[in-house]
Amino acid sequence: MIYILLRNDDPCARSDPRKERRVLELFERYHAPQVLAVIPNNVEDPHVWHKGDFLPLQENPAMIDLLKEYAKKGLVEIAQHGYTHQTNQFRPSIQDEITADKFYQGIDRKWAAYQPAHENEYSEFNGLPVEEQRDKVVKGQAYLEKIFGVKLKSFIFPWNTYNQDVLKILKRQGFQFVPCEDDLYILPGLDLIGSCHWDWKIDQFREQIKEMEQKNKSVLTQFGYHSWAMTEETMAQIEGLLQELSGKPDIKFILPRQIPEVVPWVRRIIPLRCRMLRLEKELNPFMQQEIYSPKYYVNDAAYYLKRIVKLSLSLFVLKYLGLKRLELFLVFMSGLFIPLLLLRYHLDLIGWVDLMMISIVGLLGVGYFVVIRRTNFKRA
Repeated sequence: MIYILLRNDDPCARSDPRKERRVLELFERYHAPQVLAVIPNNVEDPHVWHKGDFLPLQENPAMIDLLKEYAKKGLVEIAQHGYTHQTNQFRPSIQDEITADKFYQGIDRKWAAYQPAHENEYSEFNGLPVEEQRDKVVKGQAYLEKIFGVKLKSFIFPWNTYNQDVLKILKRQGFQFVPCEDDLYILPGLDLIGSCHWDWKIDQFREQIKEMEQKNKSVLTQFGYHSWAMTEETMAQIEGLLQELSGKPDIKFILPRQIPEVVPWVRRIIPLRCRMLRLEKELNPFMQQEIYSPKYYVNDAAYYLKRIVKLSLSLFVLKYLGLKRLELFLVFMSGLFIPLLLLRYHLDLIGWVDLMMISIVGLLGVGYFVVIRRTNFKRA
């Protein structure tokens, strides 16, 4: 069985209720529930950290009524999406000005061009003092829970950027699920659900579905989109995708809050996959071609354990010993395979004692080579 978590980021006071209704009706036709990442107090331009007008969700009562309507139907789960969705001074833009040829078409106006100044992208939380991060979480949570009359269980970070401090805050506030891009942290009691595909890569997602269908075990993945950015073409593409998926009996759409009951095995797999992803990230700088695992969770702990062992050994050899693949191959050839070849073809010429001496010398050579390489690697 393939389980898919659908998420729609950025419903807020600046959203157009008429367009949002069309999108919700589209998913409703295919009985596809989704989690909505709602912004409590949306900023005018999320790419500019030092200015902007803020618009709380209550300023758009039609949008609130629409979200309540679909929550009552059981077709949406309300999640908190940051507080303002504004990047902070530690993750600024390269350029804040909007020009005729440099801008980003936002929800209801032009935004500054998407130009994060850091490799870690924009972030509403990263870099801020812990108390300021807590204030954002608590204010947004109280605000949305009062409007919708429910206890929020899911939190989705703007730009999928977060840190360990804010995760601890979420746990203390009672959040249980964090749909995200990559689940690189383990915090018992708070499930980070990564493996997210996006609507601008629908064809890749289709290929991934084909791959998941070959698995003989249950699988969980995630598909995200931004309803405000959807064009008529995008809506047609997503409807085509939903038509395909809804016609498959082995595919089911679920909400984050359903995870403990529907796919309880995921909680066992999350820490294993997290460890695997961290090893891949640490190993990639030493690889000629970066390695990436498929964007889904599979109910197969043995698969992840084998992968973790393989990656750990590769990391030890490439990072801590400083050996390259070819060098490692040559070392083992000289230290192990050559004595075995002598044993196979020339035992009658050199005898057992000579073979033992050659083997010892070869293995000592291997040890000396590794020590020298490791010393030079550390000095470098």
